[in-house]
Amino acid sequence: MSRIVFLGLLCMQVACSVRPGIRWIIPESFNGCVSVYFQVTDAPALPTEAGWLLVNVPSQGGVLRTSSQPEWGEGLISEFWVQTNAGRAKVTPTCRSPTSSNVAEGTVDQGYCFGKVSELDCKAVGRKIPH
Repeated sequence: MSRIVFLGLLCMQVACSVRPGIRWIIPESFNGCVSVYFQVTDAPALPTEAGWLLVNVPSQGGVLRTSSQPEWGEGLISEFWVQTNAGRAKVTPTCRSPTSSNVAEGTVDQGYCFGKVSELDCKAVGRKIPH
């Protein structure tokens, strides 16, 4: 009986320790790549939604810079949603870059490609996500 109680308490603690992370909102029919540089001094903060940092991907893609600082480590989650006229639908990125740090600048970056992108685009943004 004590094992069951212990496992129950452990599960509750793990579930409660998972914090919201980054919610990526991709425009409908977006085909391209975007990189976000976090912890950039003097850059605007990202908006939040229900505790999530909200990355609104520009329709042309490119690079976004923000002073926002995700809580890196265990529990950081990224969600990906396409914004349509009817609402949002979950999507999976075509490929992504590994999270990397620029120690000299104090920044951390993440990059993703969505939609129909070339293999060259994926290689430029980083490694592919296994399906």
